Amino acid sequence: MKALWSRGTRQPRRRISISKIADAIHAAASYPGRKCRAISSWREFTARYADYNFVFAPKERLKGITASLKAAAAKHQRQVGTLACFTLIAAKTDAEAEALTQKIIDDADLVAIENMVSSAKLDTNKGGSSDNLKAALLQSAADGNMAYMSIPVICGSYATCAKKIDEIAQESGISGMLWSFPDFVQGVRDFGTEIMPRLACLKNAPQREHA
Repeated sequence: MKALWSRGTRQPRRRISISKIADAIHAAASYPGRKCRAISSWREFTARYADYNFVFAPKERLKGITASLKAAAAKHQRQVGTLACFTLIAAKTDAEAEALTQKIIDDADLVAIENMVSSAKLDTNKGGSSDNLKAALLQSAADGNMAYMSIPVICGSYATCAKKIDEIAQESGISGMLWSFPDFVQGVRDFGTEIMPRLACLKNAPQREHA
């Protein structure tokens, strides 16, 4: 962060402690007249300095997000991946999973949601947090309803969820997915035992060495 602030470049990747990050932020605040080198957009910043881009987006938007970021990164001779966030609601049958998905929307804390949207209004950028959160109030679960913090939902039977995941992996070009679950412990177990063995995208993926 210190290098990025002063020179507009980052140092080679290494583990950085929270205390060092805090020190860098404090040092930056000590120079109110100094500005970080101008970056035209989030995409350009990510293309230059990040390794991955984390996004909340339904599958119809993922391909465009991924492709535009790859193109931007290529201009800097870099490879930057996209990691898509989803809520996974899986059950033995489609009907059971769909019922739970709708129940979470029906039981949503509307006061808490309104507070979140009100705070997000501070973001005046077109297409920013405010626009996305306000749009999510009326979106379907698959597109990212606010009951799910605007995170898109993949729901269905174990076989249905595996099929949807494979479709997204094949069509979007993303590097991976991050999951949230209504019941985290049971969700992780079901994903590992019932869904992962069905995923063609894992069977076809190149093997990687583990650190």
